[in-house]
Amino acid sequence: MPIYIVLGNYTQKGIEEVKDTDNKLKTTHDWVKEYQGEIKQLFYTFGRYDFVAITEFPDNNTMMKAVLRIARSGEVRTETLVTVSVEDYISISKGLPE
Repeated sequence: MPIYIVLGNYTQKGIEEVKDTDNKLKTTHDWVKEYQGEIKQLFYTFGRYDFVAITEFPDNNTMMKAVLRIARSGEVRTETLVTVSVEDYISISKGLPE
């Protein structure tokens, strides 16, 4: 399955409800599963982003549905990066015209 990296920041609403993080995470994991996805790893970070999630979903459309559902909560803003495996990258780069 394709891997997506999600960079996220809390909104003001998210910060106000940060004490309920454990319940919010369970809900988020449940929503992701509904879209046949998985949060492989989640890290809370210092700096520009509050968290980084490594996720898998069947395809871009399914990933977008999940992200939109999460965004509707109003508690986070996200930026999603679509990844390409090293093997695919090498194959693509070798196929470039001279």
